[in-house]
Amino acid sequence: METQASIKAGGQGLARSDGFEWLARAGFAARGIVYVITGILAVKLALGGGTSANQQGVLRAIAEQSFGNCC
Repeated sequence: METQASIKAGGQGLARSDGFEWLARAGFAARGIVYVITGILAVKLALGGGTSANQQGVLRAIAEQSFGNCC
């Protein structure tokens, strides 16, 4: 049975690994892309066109594109 200290050390080692750092950066980039698209839709909506300017609207707008229909 592992001790709490060894479990903590293992978790810290994982959090400092290159793979985990890459995944964290990819997640931040994906979140940034969603915010940028949400902003574009909000501007489009304010100018008199477009649909809902929230995350669901972003996903709906992406799904309506030809590159968004995968299934």
